[in-house]
Parts: sequence; structure tokens; C-alpha cells
Amino acid sequence: MNKFFFSKMIGMVLGVLMLIVLIGFSFLYLIGTSLGRALYSNVATSIDPKILLIILILFLSCLITAIGILGLKRRAWSRFYSIFCLVIGVCFVIAFFLSFGALGTAFEILLFIIGLIYFLLAYMVKKER
Repeated sequence: MNKFFFSKMIGMVLGVLMLIVLIGFSFLYLIGTSLGRALYSNVATSIDPKILLIILILFLSCLITAIGILGLKRRAWSRFYSIFCLVIGVCFVIAFFLSFGALGTAFEILLFIIGLIYFLLAYMVKKER
């Protein structure tokens, strides 16, 4: 088998999962702001630049995860990619614990599973599998 076969497979699956998280987070944000406008609540209904920044960061990490696995044969990129996967994995696990009970059980478990898969991907890239 290829040198990074399992890493590439996990990276592709993780890219799709990240796209699902991005769409889910964007959908929850859209529903929240739309309901705020419809019910005339005191919740801010304008577009928050912080939320758009989070959506942009999720999109960029999705792109780096999915496209970045193609350049793993270069040693510097492989090292950067494994550190990137560790950092994103830690962020997702922290997001799981911070959002416990706020997003719904399925979405929270998805965050935790994605964090664990990022740890697995970092390990596989480090071991060159």
C-alpha cells in the first residue's frame, strides 16, 4: 500500500465530517437569528462578525484537512499537518466540553468524535501510514 494510504482515507472522511459540522453550525446560526427576528426578542439579530469569523475558520480548516493530505510526501508539510491536526483536535474536544448541553446530544457527540479522529489523523501522519 501507499505510504500515507490510511492518512489520506481518514483525511477525506474527516473533510466530509467537517463540512457537515460547518453546514450544521451555519444552519443553527441561521435558525437562531431568524427566530430572533421573527419573535422580536431581545437577542441581537444582526449578523455578528465573530460568528462569521468562526464559520470562516471552520471552512478553512475543512479545506486544509481535505486538500492538505495531498502534500504529505513533503516532510515540512507533513510536520505542519500533524501539528495542525493536533491543534484542531484539541479545539474540538474543548468545544465539546464547553458546549455540553447547549447544542444537542448528536451535534455535541459529533464534535467529540471529530476531535478524536483528528488525533488519530495526527498519529497516522506522524507514523507515515
